[in-house]
Amino acid sequence: MKLQLIERVKPEYFLTELRMYELWLRSTRMDFDDQLQRYFGTTDLSSIHPEAMNAGLERMRVDLGLETDSGRRFALWAVMYMFGAAPDLDSAFEIETDRNSARDFMDLMDRAQGN
Repeated sequence: MKLQLIERVKPEYFLTELRMYELWLRSTRMDFDDQLQRYFGTTDLSSIHPEAMNAGLERMRVDLGLETDSGRRFALWAVMYMFGAAPDLDSAFEIETDRNSARDFMDLMDRAQGN
């Protein structure tokens, strides 16, 4: 798994949080590397050109809007959040428990970054 996703995160926290996220993705049948390959054409984040990043994020926005499975929706939103491109919670999630899960994820990421 590529660990260059968020360079500003302290490595000792990032490994734990990223591993938790990866386990959650696997439980929803979505693998992080599979998502990177699908939306950006590579699993190597350092090789993604800005145009490919923008195009991949746009495809993710479309898929997020079309996805009906709450777990897969959350996985898409979480990756978008890590890239700084997630929509606000009210527009991304209709169900309060999903919004709360997203808030929990945001808190985990903030703690991983030392905030």
